[in-house]
Amino acid sequence: MGKYDADKYKEQLLFHAFDSMPGGVLIYKANEEEEILYANHATLTIFECDSFDEFMELSEGSFKKMVHPDDIELVESDIENQIITGIDKFDHVNYRIITKNNKVRYLEDYGKLVEHPELGLLYYVFLVDTDIKYLTYDVDKLTGLPGQKRFDEYATRLLKLMSINKDAPEMVYIYLNISHFKIINIKYGIERGDRILKEVASILKDTFKNDYISRFADDHFALLTVHEGIKEKIESVSRRIMDIELIGNTIELKIGAYLVTDYNEKAEISVGYAQIACESIKYQAGEHFIYYTEELGRKINLQYYVVNNIEKAIEKGYIKVFYQPVIRALTGELCGMEALARWIDPEVGFLNPYDFISALEDARLIHKLDRYIVEEVCKNYKRCVENDIPLVPVSFNLSRLDFVLTDIRKEIDDLAVLYNVPKKMLNIEITESMFMEDASRIKSQIDGFHESGYNVWMDDFGSGYSSLNVLKDFDFDELKIDMVFLSNFNKKSKDILESAVMMAKKINIQTLAEGVENKEQFEFLRSIGCEKIQGYYFSKPSPYEEIIKNCEEKGAVVEELSESEYYDRVGKVNFLTDKPLAISEDDGKHFRIFFANELFSEILRDSGVQSVEEAERNMNNPDNPIHKMLREFAVRVQENEEKEMTYPYGKEYMELEARVIAELNGRYMYALSINNITKNVNMKEKI
Repeated sequence: MGKYDADKYKEQLLFHAFDSMPGGVLIYKANEEEEILYANHATLTIFECDSFDEFMELSEGSFKKMVHPDDIELVESDIENQIITGIDKFDHVNYRIITKNNKVRYLEDYGKLVEHPELGLLYYVFLVDTDIKYLTYDVDKLTGLPGQKRFDEYATRLLKLMSINKDAPEMVYIYLNISHFKIINIKYGIERGDRILKEVASILKDTFKNDYISRFADDHFALLTVHEGIKEKIESVSRRIMDIELIGNTIELKIGAYLVTDYNEKAEISVGYAQIACESIKYQAGEHFIYYTEELGRKINLQYYVVNNIEKAIEKGYIKVFYQPVIRALTGELCGMEALARWIDPEVGFLNPYDFISALEDARLIHKLDRYIVEEVCKNYKRCVENDIPLVPVSFNLSRLDFVLTDIRKEIDDLAVLYNVPKKMLNIEITESMFMEDASRIKSQIDGFHESGYNVWMDDFGSGYSSLNVLKDFDFDELKIDMVFLSNFNKKSKDILESAVMMAKKINIQTLAEGVENKEQFEFLRSIGCEKIQGYYFSKPSPYEEIIKNCEEKGAVVEELSESEYYDRVGKVNFLTDKPLAISEDDGKHFRIFFANELFSEILRDSGVQSVEEAERNMNNPDNPIHKMLREFAVRVQENEEKEMTYPYGKEYMELEARVIAELNGRYMYALSINNITKNVNMKEKI
């Protein structure tokens, strides 16, 4: 055999070896036309061609035409740069191709520039179909989906390839989590749980046919897809998954999405953002789909900071207790305060209370904050006693988790004893939402607090869906009416507020309205008999002594502790009566009218008294005949000898009815009703 035949035989052996290789092999000339000389069977398979002739027709016999037209310019430039700068004449590039069946695939290209003695400079290229490359490892045995490592590598490479194309579509990472899947496993069994995972995987593959889907672990799935039309696809997936047969339950998804902004960013980072978005709605009923945003990222980072620094913040005193005043509507006196947590951090500045409280609740660390607040309140009480600073009762909020994570009643009792704080100085606020779970435990704790001598308030009354049920089943001393009723202050909200106050009085519960921001709201609440008022109309939350100082500067006297029960008894009076009503106090020397409804004022005006203030002056004027009559009448009313008095006023006769509603150290509070007898008789005669 001659030399030429031997070389030809070697070449045939080489081509046979190429055809046996699992990856594609391509040989093309390194000239301007980039003429293709050879493609092995694997290359034909990648391009979905049945023969070399089909492949040559598809590629027009040129490497330039084989590569996606949007990628070729950058690919050739990259190859040239690598060949020129390298010493071994190797290159490694990525690009897209379009198969005979019009599918887009992504290839890795490992090439070497070789000089052939007869044909000149040739590129010997090894092609790897990215899809095929990753079929050999990291596969979830249950669903057949790729695992997390494979997904991260594929998605990173895919987006890097897409970054070549300026017209590449917007891409989005999706992270899916099945709500309460552990409970499903426990209730229905592992085998049923596995079948559900397989069904979910099947639905995802059917909906996202041309996309890359992965099962990360447990009930967590991820995918990378085109952003356009994503919401419709997600809705379809959610509906189909909810239709999976599961007796007594439906399967719900929590889905986070991250819109890709940097195509060169590693997938593990980008999909992590989608996961963060998904986890942010984990406990939010009714929320199923959310995009990751910078604001959400900031919030999550802040949550991590809060969880990792709560103990340090408590130890260093970064968390301060601010107080918001509670004003007695009848008298305008300061009768209480609410303790509120304010975290002022030297590193991150002022933290929004909602952010750090929700973060601590999610991390089941809220009891640390709540115990700290109670102790600070107790310390403040002791300091006020020692420094002769005015005292008012203080309320504070407890979380549902306080009752789960610790014996909160014992802790409060221990702190009260340690700092010698009377139980009546500590009011416990519990939000309505706490009763949605573990109601029996909460009820037992409320009963225990009452037995220990504390008052328990229902906070945010009206903010949820079961306020009346909660009132029916639990005992409260006071309702804090949610500020939502004041945010849209119209006739309907006023009617609801009137009904709430009237109902509370009927079942012997005090009322406090929070969120009061202006005089109109205050005057309305006062007129319907709401007993206490809290809100920015009086003061924003501030340090304790600053509140005391501000109130004193505005003429708001601090209510004496001994007066609380006295005024509380007055608060039981229904101001919404259809009869003329006034509330008046007698200290033995002076009469004071605290309140008069419109009907009472109207009767006064008809009799010639133009205002409540004028009536009060007449009552206290020794030279006015009405003064002596009222003073004598008051004594008889106090001794329960008489309830009504008829007296002349000008040419008319008036009837005054009075009853004692509260008494304290010689001070008497009366509920008064007035009637113009002369006018009523004349009206009857006309009829």
